[in-house]
Amino acid sequence: MLQLFRVLNKMFDKHKESRRRHLAIHTPIIIPVWSQLNQAVSGQLSPEAIVELRLQAYNEITKNIVNDNIFSQYMHKILPTGNYLWTFKKQFAIQVALSCFMSYMLQIGGRAPNKILFAKNTGKIFQTDFHPAYDPNGMIEFNELVPFRLTRNLQAFFSNFGVEGLIVSAMCSAAQSVVSPKQSQHIWHHLAMFFRDELLSWSWRRPLGIPSVPVAAGMINPSDFQQKVVNNVEHVISRIKSISPHCLAEEEENATEPPQSVQRGVTELVEAALSSRNLCMMDPTWHPWF
Repeated sequence: MLQLFRVLNKMFDKHKESRRRHLAIHTPIIIPVWSQLNQAVSGQLSPEAIVELRLQAYNEITKNIVNDNIFSQYMHKILPTGNYLWTFKKQFAIQVALSCFMSYMLQIGGRAPNKILFAKNTGKIFQTDFHPAYDPNGMIEFNELVPFRLTRNLQAFFSNFGVEGLIVSAMCSAAQSVVSPKQSQHIWHHLAMFFRDELLSWSWRRPLGIPSVPVAAGMINPSDFQQKVVNNVEHVISRIKSISPHCLAEEEENATEPPQSVQRGVTELVEAALSSRNLCMMDPTWHPWF
């Protein structure tokens, strides 16, 4: 494209009317980097060696280039001091916890910083392009090692007290309320309606080369479509129950091992989200060092 732009610029320069109007397409100088020269891309290294290389690069970036206080410094500069900062942190932590809960519940990935918006006066969060992805069989697909976005800069801003006290407890409360006996039937039906509309839309926007399955045209068996919806709903419900304190407490009653924290499901997810070995495997456009 840049070569084409430069050719057009030469044509503009040779023509009297375009030259008089200074018509020229901006063509910046771009140096391409060929990843084929890398041993990790060419297949000369084992998967374990590639992980170690990525972890080494990630550690170098986080130690020498991007520290864990960038977000904290920014927030302290733009927010008033005093009680307002404490109130903002509390509200923002709860919003982050709910976003993490929804990301884990529906297996929504691709949470790059440019897709997360928050209000500086209220701490409320809105996420763009926030919807699950599906595999060719119509099941939720998730290909990221981290369950949600909770990086080191956010951890430094909230401190360990904010992460363990506010975020973990808020996620546990959200999971417990959704799968409680009084709410379980409601969430099941609402998820069924959600996945019905999602799969109907997904069937029409499938990539090229994969045949579409429009239900309205009668090209798919209604029972198969219903089974896809049910499978997705059951999968989501099981994920919520796996971190719900109520369900974990019931398991403890029948277990012979020593009792553990009922928040361990969410705590393990937070540890996975903050793990350097998991973060280093994320795509660079995800900006895991932030």
